[in-house]
Amino acid sequence: MYRKVELKPWDHEVPSLDIIKIDANYFAIFEGNTDKIGILHKGDATIIVGAYVFFKAYVDTLKVLAGEWQRVVHFRQTLSLNI
Repeated sequence: MYRKVELKPWDHEVPSLDIIKIDANYFAIFEGNTDKIGILHKGDATIIVGAYVFFKAYVDTLKVLAGEWQRVVHFRQTLSLNI
């Protein structure tokens, strides 16, 4: 009924996700012009602000996930050294 499972070291190369590393502020133009958002038509301003919020949240999430992935990679590499 039960089967013995043998654990083996992690021998696969896990790619780094440094390609997701985002250091630039891609929202500088929006952030530098927030005082002028009121001159736009209400519908246009709503769309622009909504897009900014969506993409800013998306980029912030990518940053968090990239950091978490690096911790997973480090953990797996540690496992392979200890077994």
